[in-house]
Amino acid sequence: GEEHRVGGRSGSLLRPRLQDPAQPGVQAALSSNIHHKMSNIEQQINYIQIALVVLLILLCIVCSVGYSIIHQKNNLKIVQSYLPQTGFPLN
Repeated sequence: GEEHRVGGRSGSLLRPRLQDPAQPGVQAALSSNIHHKMSNIEQQINYIQIALVVLLILLCIVCSVGYSIIHQKNNLKIVQSYLPQTGFPLN
């Protein structure tokens, strides 16, 4: 039973190629051209992904630094305003 199922699968995979109306030479040229374009597109996608990752990291760094600066200022204000009552150390 197993072999028959596998054979059926491979047959179904091969059928569309046989039904393709394009001649072998034309089809080969088209497929190589498409493959070339796809590889170029893949390279561009890789560059775009790298750029996006770098931008994301930079954005995270900028946001964290800005947030920490704002937070420190707010903390200092809060500490300075509460210092007389609580007596917390500044660090």
